[in-house]
This record gives sequence, structure tokens and C-alpha cells, in this order.
Amino acid sequence: MEEVKCIKQELSGLKESCEFNRNQSDRQALKISNLELKISNILKMESSIDATTYKINALEKGLALRDQWTRLNNIEVKGVPIKTNENIFSVIKSLTNEVGQSCRKYQINYIARVPMQNHKEKYIVINFVNRYIKEKFIAAAQAKKHITAADIGFGVN
Repeated sequence: MEEVKCIKQELSGLKESCEFNRNQSDRQALKISNLELKISNILKMESSIDATTYKINALEKGLALRDQWTRLNNIEVKGVPIKTNENIFSVIKSLTNEVGQSCRKYQINYIARVPMQNHKEKYIVINFVNRYIKEKFIAAAQAKKHITAADIGFGVN
């Protein structure tokens, strides 16, 4: 009888141990299931990020091409001193008169002074409405060869 009680106690201990292990196993299975779900979500996000990165790169490339295309209408004029309260359009009008190529306001998209890298001077950027007007202006300026600041109304070359 004593042996039967001892066996019952051992079986009871084994039963508790098995239940404990089963509970632990269930918890581990739940954790693994949650981790698999998270990994699945991460993989979906990764593919979404890859697609988004591809789209961003394509958009940046397109933007760079458009910027370059827009710059085709630009002319940079260097060596024109800055006057206080200057009217840049009148400076450009003097320049266009000097090269013999008239340029009206509606043919110019914008004019701006832009700082040069590592210089205190600023050059003038003229953005023409179209490239043909720009090309005519460049041809006229090249025919004139050498134009100084004095030629367009400034006292200093």
C-alpha cells in the first residue's frame, strides 16, 4: 500500500509537471505565432518601402531632368557690379541694347542675382520664356565678342 501511495504521488507530480510543460509550450507557441505575424508584417512593409524608394528615386530623377530642361533657357551674366537700389531689368535692357538684340519684358520669365560660390559677387541669371530667344541673345552677344561693365553704363570694367 505504501508503494501505491508513493506511485500515486509520483504520478501526481508527473501530471503537474506535464501540465506546467504544456502551459509553457502553449505560451511559447503563442509567442512564436505573434513573432511570425510580426515578421510577415515587416516583410510586407519592406516590400512597400522598396516600392516607395523606387518611386522616390524615379521622381527625383524626373525632377532633376525638368530642372535641367528649365535651365536650358537660362543665361548667366557675370562681371556686372551691384548698385544699391538697382533695377536688374534696366541693367539687362542696357546689355541687350549693347549686343543689339532687343528683349522685351514678356520674353523674360525672371531675372535674379545669384551668389557665386566662394565669391562676394553675385551674377545675374536671366530665364527666358523659350530657348530660341536665349539662343538669339547668345548669338548677338558672341558676335559682339567682348562686352565690359562700362559698355552697359557702369563706370568700372
